[in-house]
This record gives sequence, structure tokens and C-alpha cells, in this order.
Amino acid sequence: MIQLLVWSVAICGWGSAQLLGCATTMSLSERTHQSAFCQKAPSKKLRVLVYNVLKGNLSNKIARDIRYYNPDIALLQEVDNKTKRSRLEKQSKLLAKKLKMYGFYAPSYRVDKGSTGQAILSRFPFKDKVVIKMPKSRNMGALATILWQNKKMVLVSTHFSSTYKPWVSHIRTSRKSRVKEARHMLEVLKKYPHTTLLGGDFNASSESLPLRILRKSLLYAGPFLPTYPASWPFMSLDHLFITSDICITRTHIGKKGVSDHRPVVFELGLRKK
Repeated sequence: MIQLLVWSVAICGWGSAQLLGCATTMSLSERTHQSAFCQKAPSKKLRVLVYNVLKGNLSNKIARDIRYYNPDIALLQEVDNKTKRSRLEKQSKLLAKKLKMYGFYAPSYRVDKGSTGQAILSRFPFKDKVVIKMPKSRNMGALATILWQNKKMVLVSTHFSSTYKPWVSHIRTSRKSRVKEARHMLEVLKKYPHTTLLGGDFNASSESLPLRILRKSLLYAGPFLPTYPASWPFMSLDHLFITSDICITRTHIGKKGVSDHRPVVFELGLRKK
């Protein structure tokens, strides 16, 4: 419970209203992502899943959760690779095989004799695969490109720094880290001026400074509903950003699965002019 309080303070601020589920930011979040919705129905739709699968879970349980939503693209965080806690599984490869998708894994940091990081699963073959490195920090994301409707599309799965200690100094440091990560992410994306989906666990609410920085260049696609903790979600940590040539037709929070986060499902298409 103390950890939840720390996260709420770090993500939403010190005010009592924010501690009650970040309530003051919800209406703002809802308004800011309205422009991401389609005004006209797209001819084809793409289903995208954003899901922090929780490090330490086994691939068969994670695959069961993902399969339920039948996504075309899955942007995953906290995917293990050859860790003892996950029975030495190469999870991105196993998930890709189990779900009959293409997979790409970007390690974030070494842990438990292996690593944990971000992964992208896709029903479309990858053209490029890049590990996004943060200077003097852990790797912060996986980037891959695909072709969809004859357009090059950039897919990014990211995991921003978390707040996990009840110390004022740590809260301040983690907030600053997320701001740096947001700015660095935009610098990376400048090299890829294409249709873009940026999703992941940002460990921040939609009205936090890091996400406001991202909204300078990308549209916030949502959700405006809480995703964490899975059993009683009251914090919105998991988000999707898109370029203006994409629009959202539907978004919803998934049911509680094997993770401590709820999965988020987006249906989107190319925006009609």
C-alpha cells in the first residue's frame, strides 16, 4: 500500500485530489485524446495491444493473455530473456512462436542471470529493428518498422523509469529521468519520419510533464482510464501515442490477466483526408 501511495504521489502530484486516483487529470486526458479519433471510418483496421506483462511470468501465461485480444501488433514491457525466475525462457521468441507472429526483443538491463526488456510482436514482417539506448542509463525501448497498407510504419515499445522508493530524493530523480527519456525518445523518432505508434508503460499520468513533452510531436491516443494496479486500477500508466496520419476507432482496458497491469487495446486505421 505504501508503494502505491509513493507511485500516486510521484505520478500525479502531492495534492489530495490527485492521490484519489489522479481524478483531476482524467477529464483533461479525455479531452486531449479526442483529436486522435477517426472522423470517418477507415477502410482497414489495425488492432494494437499495449501490455506490461510483469517480469517473472512464464511465456505460456503471457501468451494466453495476448491471444485473448488477437492483436495485429503487441507492444510489450518487462519481457524476460533467460532469467532464472522465468526458467531461462527466451520469451520474445517463444511468444512469437506460440502466437504465430514476428518478434523482436530489446534488452533493458541485466538481471537474474539474464535480462528483461521490451518486445514487439507483429503479424507483419519487420524491415528494421533497433534497440533504443538512453545515454548513461538503461536501454529504454524496442523500435521496429513494418509495411502496412503500403506505408512504412514505426513501432516502438518503451518503458520509462519507475518510482519505487518512498524517498523524496528518489521521487524527484525518477521524475527527472522520465522527462529526459521523453525528450530523448523524440530525438530518436526524428530519424524515422514515418507513420508511428509509440506505446508502453510510461510510469506517468497523461498530464505529467514527460507525456506533455511527447504530445508536442505526437497525438495522445489514450486511454484516459486507469491501468494499474490490475486488481484495483486507479493510476493510468500505460499509453499510446500516434502520428497525425493515424486515427483511433476504439480503445478499451482489458481484463485482469497474469500481470499487475491491465492490457490496453486500440483499434486504429489510416486517417482519411
